[in-house]
Amino acid sequence: MSIDSDEIEKRINSLIDLGDSGSKAKHAESIFAGATTILTLLYGNNSPQVEHLKLVRKELFKDDSYIDWKQEQLADSTIGILKSVKDDLASGLTNSIQKEVTGEVFGDLITMAKSAIEEGFQDVAAILASAALEDALKRNASLNGLDVEGKDMSNVISALKSKSLLKGPQASVVASYVKVRNKAFHAEWDKLESEEIRSLIAFTEEYIIKNFS
Repeated sequence: MSIDSDEIEKRINSLIDLGDSGSKAKHAESIFAGATTILTLLYGNNSPQVEHLKLVRKELFKDDSYIDWKQEQLADSTIGILKSVKDDLASGLTNSIQKEVTGEVFGDLITMAKSAIEEGFQDVAAILASAALEDALKRNASLNGLDVEGKDMSNVISALKSKSLLKGPQASVVASYVKVRNKAFHAEWDKLESEEIRSLIAFTEEYIIKNFS
């Protein structure tokens, strides 16, 4: 999934403005919910940033008393966190964090693909590895400023080649996996060979390590 930093910053500004627009107590829960969504999108659901925000709320309301000063404190704390995220966006730090989180997700897909092919489910392995490679290519393209929204794998590869993010033998190898991907996604199981799936898995794992770790 591509993350638009400009849109995220606009959303952060709107939440900060909400806190300045009137009663912070009244808008505290909306600000908190919006911040949770943003932090999850940027850093991952189980990230320290999300856990810290949840802990702030838990500590404030551990006795279940939702009085105004506690709501105001929640709003102030959440807005402080959002301002810190704005600084991260400005410095480009979130890109590196997003790459790491994305790499973990793709790594999980490859691990499952490896297990599937070893257990004889080569159709499952082909789908998982194909999805991981296609998503990794699109994610890498987006991180490098390329608009690949809605484009098929061949067009994504062409976009990456145009910016020298894929070149030489690597570009040819990736292009060969388009056929594997198409056979997997169109359930042409009898046309899939074990060796080409294993090759796809190995390449995708190397690509993920190189670009998302």
